[in-house]
Amino acid sequence: MKKVYYIGELPPPYGGVAVKNALIYESILSDKNVEMIDMVDCRRGVIKTIKCCLKFIRALLGKNDIIVGLGASNRRDFVLKAYRILHGKSSLNRVHLMTMGGRFHKFVEESPFLQETVKYLGTIWVEAYSIKDAIEKYGAKNVKYFPNCRTSAGKVAPRVSFPDEPLRLVFYSRICEEKGLYDVLQLKDFLEENNLVIDFYGEIEKKDKERFELAVSTSKCFVYKGVFDAAHNSVYKMLNAYDVLLFPTHWKGEGVPGVLVEAKFAGITVIASDWNYNKEIIRDDKDGIIVKNLEEMRSEIARLKDDRKLLDRLKKCSFESGVRYEIETYREDLWRCLNC
Repeated sequence: MKKVYYIGELPPPYGGVAVKNALIYESILSDKNVEMIDMVDCRRGVIKTIKCCLKFIRALLGKNDIIVGLGASNRRDFVLKAYRILHGKSSLNRVHLMTMGGRFHKFVEESPFLQETVKYLGTIWVEAYSIKDAIEKYGAKNVKYFPNCRTSAGKVAPRVSFPDEPLRLVFYSRICEEKGLYDVLQLKDFLEENNLVIDFYGEIEKKDKERFELAVSTSKCFVYKGVFDAAHNSVYKMLNAYDVLLFPTHWKGEGVPGVLVEAKFAGITVIASDWNYNKEIIRDDKDGIIVKNLEEMRSEIARLKDDRKLLDRLKKCSFESGVRYEIETYREDLWRCLNC
């Protein structure tokens, strides 16, 4: 059995890249002949830094298969360039790239080095089909769809909604303008008129802190629940207490948001903005709703409030569509690519 090195980052901290690497390694690769090189160790003291560097050098010097799961483009490109210099262009078929987020095709468009390199890589895993199509235009031949998965363990079936119950709304993301915070705050009059409440979970950006805290302190329709401790508590159970996740993001760096997948496993539906890859994850009016502006978001909340049969259908379909994002679904394909 050949040796494979996985060069990535593991939590803590619990960012999207680290969480994805941990999930892939622990759920699929830990029982294989795969050694994880956690580059975050370089920030955890002198001894760990030295050990990490030695493992990294050993992985690159030997003609080993490596998986690159790094979030920062400069670190990713350094590994690719180093391997090519050491072993030649033809040896890049031993390098497998686990891309992070939804911007890799943009990096390829802007980089002559990547345009040349993607032709030779063993496998490139991407989080959206539109990214796959964009990279294949540059001659990449082994691009695989590998979405921003989650483990299905602990997923929670949808709860039936009753007309006499309030519609339960949640915002679970970084609390900032780019994630649609200001759009949600503009729902204040509508929420108060309809006796609706939105619970917020997430870290508050400094630049938006004053405006958000003012909104929370002056209206009962906005409730801040703090930063959810996902390391020790079930995100699925927490979200299952709600009916609808609001996700009106317009962040330019938005990739394939893990929270949209978590909402599926939690058995709730989503009202999301028509932004980047949201349409690939949320099928409009089938397992969620895609909106183009604030007025549409207000209208769709009202529709779900009044039509509980529609709400239950969307929640059920959302839960069933989660199978497309279960890490277990992609286990055998990943093994085949690595021949392990």
